[in-house]
Amino acid sequence: MTNVQAESHFIPSTDGTKLHVLTTGPRNNGYPSIFFLHGFGQSLYSWSPQLEDPVLTRRFHLVAIDLRGHGQSDKPTQQEAYQNGQQWAEDIRAVMDALELDRVVLVGWSYGGIFICDYLRAFGEDRLAAVVFVDASFDVGIAETMHLLGPEFLALGPGMSSDDTAIASRAISKFVDIMGFKPLEPRVRYEIIGCIFTLTPDTRRAMSTAKRSGQPQLAEVTVPTMVMQGREDMVVTKESAKWLVERVRHAKYIEYRECGHVPFLEKAAMFNKDLEKFVTSVDL
Repeated sequence: MTNVQAESHFIPSTDGTKLHVLTTGPRNNGYPSIFFLHGFGQSLYSWSPQLEDPVLTRRFHLVAIDLRGHGQSDKPTQQEAYQNGQQWAEDIRAVMDALELDRVVLVGWSYGGIFICDYLRAFGEDRLAAVVFVDASFDVGIAETMHLLGPEFLALGPGMSSDDTAIASRAISKFVDIMGFKPLEPRVRYEIIGCIFTLTPDTRRAMSTAKRSGQPQLAEVTVPTMVMQGREDMVVTKESAKWLVERVRHAKYIEYRECGHVPFLEKAAMFNKDLEKFVTSVDL
């Protein structure tokens, strides 16, 4: 997950937070850019199977971000920096502005789906060619939809944010162990665990205790939409994907069998073909 050959950028957001971004692939070839948003505690290298795919990199302009507090991006210390949906949206917009992205397909994995909704709330569908939800949440801290998350995952939440390193380590390790349908290869497993530990306990708490809903935004989506879901996901369950599809009636739904929370990794070849087909079908 660390062999990406791409151009690196450090882009300031509206509050001065510097955001690390990688870009690869051709621009101005008639297709929108594909902008990848990773999940809680991860980094842009989560998308290495896509950023290194020879077909995707030959055909599309790919953009991946280390979200604030993650990876090589700045890590603000104030909780508000992670609980303000407007700020997450402005981070995405700042990258679009700096890279002069006029047409974008936003791809959000897990917590990244919440960031897509943050963008829709702040800017509507401006500059969006399409949106893709990958095993994605759209609410955080909303009782009505909490049942759409896996019970084992929910039980691990307090431990993952603990100041006690031993408690946090056990909870985070268990979380990573339920991400895949099959056990992740050791190198990948420890990379994911290590990424989560680059977030301070305060940052983990701030993100997990935030409260906002993307449901109003989903009801207004008109751009082409795709929902990609691992059937055996124990983190964001397939019931969540079905809930989303019921509210975005025109959404295309793809379900991957024998696949957990990371279809872009466990089913990378199929995922990449499905993404390519969807993006090329977007009405330009």
